[in-house]
Amino acid sequence: MQNRKTIRFIFLLVSLVVVVIVNSCSMSRKLAADFVNKESYEVAVLLLPAKYLDYMYQDAADQLYTSDDKEFDQLKLLPKISDSIFMENYFNTFIDHLEKTNIQVFTPEYMTEFLNFRGKAYVVEMAQMELIERTYQQQIDELRAGVSKSRMIPLTELSLNIWLDVSAKDASKNAKHVYFDEQTIRDHLEGNFVEDPIKDDIIYYHQTDSLQQAEVHEWAIDLGQTHAEYLYDLMMNTYIWNHLSSKQQEYHLFLHYNPHYQVVERADEAFEMLEE
Repeated sequence: MQNRKTIRFIFLLVSLVVVVIVNSCSMSRKLAADFVNKESYEVAVLLLPAKYLDYMYQDAADQLYTSDDKEFDQLKLLPKISDSIFMENYFNTFIDHLEKTNIQVFTPEYMTEFLNFRGKAYVVEMAQMELIERTYQQQIDELRAGVSKSRMIPLTELSLNIWLDVSAKDASKNAKHVYFDEQTIRDHLEGNFVEDPIKDDIIYYHQTDSLQQAEVHEWAIDLGQTHAEYLYDLMMNTYIWNHLSSKQQEYHLFLHYNPHYQVVERADEAFEMLEE
């Protein structure tokens, strides 16, 4: 009899937890829809772009070099990249995407208009942006007829690291939050191991599609949209969080608004919030 009561109590407890989780998820998505369809029209962002784009090179020993070091001139890619084109592509897309999702964007020359804005407003400062070029070894392994073959192929990758300071317009100086993201693009490698009867060996034949200047400049456009989506998600989830009960907050999952399909879904990627 006691076991039955215990089982029943556990069942009721589990059922209650499930109901709370389902209600929380439903409420989160309802609030997300409210933000997308209504509240976002009353949100503004003051965007303070990064003053410059740092170029850096990281060698195999993780030593970092700047554009002032002699090692920089030996790089394949970064010396060919125009920082002005990269930044213009990035910020134009960033602003354009936010405006398409109904966020009002102000730049420093419109500071007065931003200060007079009466809705929810955020200050977003791109505190630091850096492009890092690396050369790394891609290991290719294959087992053929019981024989293990391995090749190391040198490839180039390029990463954009970005740090953002985000705060509400009316918040104190100590109330800002710092966010970080890293995005990477690499050489594309195609190849396979084949048996060479002449050499009586298994040879790895490959072709490397190396990163080019134009590809990196186009990549900046993709990055601008990605980070604009991340910022939109951050503001949307902040709105959701502020309207959930403390119990519902325990089960809230960070959500993403997909502007292409116009749906809200669970976020796979987002800005990383750094410790103060």
